[in-house]
Amino acid sequence: MVHAVIVNFNAGRMLADAVASVIDAVDGVVVVDNASADGSVELLERQCAGRPSLTVIRRASNGGFAVACNEGLRAIGWIDRGSEGAPQSRERPRAGASSGSAHADDLVLFLNPDARCLEGTVDALCSSIRSSDRVGAVGGKLVDAQGTEQGGSRRSTPTPWRGFVRAFGLWPLGQWWPQLFPDFHLQRAPLGDQPIDVDAVSGACMMVRRSVLDEVGAFDERYFMHCEDLDLCMRIRGAGYLIKFVPQAHAWHALRGTTGGRTIGTEWHKHRGMVLFYRTYWAPTHAAPLMWMVYAGVWARFSAVALWLALRRAAGRGSRRE
Repeated sequence: MVHAVIVNFNAGRMLADAVASVIDAVDGVVVVDNASADGSVELLERQCAGRPSLTVIRRASNGGFAVACNEGLRAIGWIDRGSEGAPQSRERPRAGASSGSAHADDLVLFLNPDARCLEGTVDALCSSIRSSDRVGAVGGKLVDAQGTEQGGSRRSTPTPWRGFVRAFGLWPLGQWWPQLFPDFHLQRAPLGDQPIDVDAVSGACMMVRRSVLDEVGAFDERYFMHCEDLDLCMRIRGAGYLIKFVPQAHAWHALRGTTGGRTIGTEWHKHRGMVLFYRTYWAPTHAAPLMWMVYAGVWARFSAVALWLALRRAAGRGSRRE
């Protein structure tokens, strides 16, 4: 079986569009709402009235993306409800689940509410992930309104040096010195028409095997928003599975469509998530002074971005007064 899990937070009309783009291509859709206040869930329920394949879960508070994704996995029976509420869990599957059972071919598609799978995307993802038992997860090509691939669709592992290059804005130098200034976003790399091996794909359009989640666990709930998909991809690859980027699978994505644009809050969670990622995977094997430099770079970048956003907001208020 194939299920889709969509985490919603004030996505407006885009939520209903996201559900409509996959509901006829999967066996069931679970929408987990993180305490939205914009009427997006009510609109969805009106438009999908009478669709038994749709399940809506309303959370009383916004617990973040990872928490809500795991709630969706509980709803389809992949996680034991007894583990609910563990704040830092990489939750394990429900008792009795086995990769050698009838559930071995079950798949879940995680899709953002501000994304829409284009025609044939779900089939292309299913075909790629089922092409080999070694494939643990696949991701689609996130595109904007002009069809241009967005950053984050396919990524290299954010090593400390790649993180330093990104944090200090040195990645544009990679067009001249790619080995010296590598970026972990790969959307500028040449792309053919066949699935390719990558280190990570975006949680905005990611399909994972149930048997793989049985083995490596679900999303790590220490992440509120951003980097939880990188963490899951690291564990999947660490268990010996491949991650494929499927260029035939297109998903239109309204970047930051559920966060109110680029805000200091979203930037805080993004940078905090990156620091947590580095502490989890690189701090144990890298010299402390190097990691301090990386952390300093991440927080310096956050400070600069936060200042720029605050000044832009203040300037906007001033122009409105005039």
